[in-house]
Amino acid sequence: MNNTLLNPDALEAGAKALLFEDCGDYSRWDLMDEAGQQIFTEYARAAASAYLAVAQPVVNSVEELEALPVGSVIADLYDDRGDAPVVLCKALNQDWAALTTGTQNGRPWWTSEEIAQVARRLRVLHRPEVGA
Repeated sequence: MNNTLLNPDALEAGAKALLFEDCGDYSRWDLMDEAGQQIFTEYARAAASAYLAVAQPVVNSVEELEALPVGSVIADLYDDRGDAPVVLCKALNQDWAALTTGTQNGRPWWTSEEIAQVARRLRVLHRPEVGA
């Protein structure tokens, strides 16, 4: 089961775009029954999830965090405890600067090890081009 959080409005827009690619007519969306709309929505979900898996991968280990280049931005979108750094940017010293933090800690700097211990699921939001 794919548990990537996706915006329902964006999914519907993607489904309508797929329908247009298929038949060249957006107006057919309103003529479809709910089951037909759901099929196109699931196609859009699959395409968006596949894109995000590459463009914004999930990192699960200290090694994956340390392998990210300086300037990378990560987010723990699933922090429901309020104790994890929510959005962080990798600094030149290889530590992570907290751009926003959970309510309990509020610390400005985190190591990869500390992040891996408290974060539930980190997604890479930005990865600068290396050598560009």
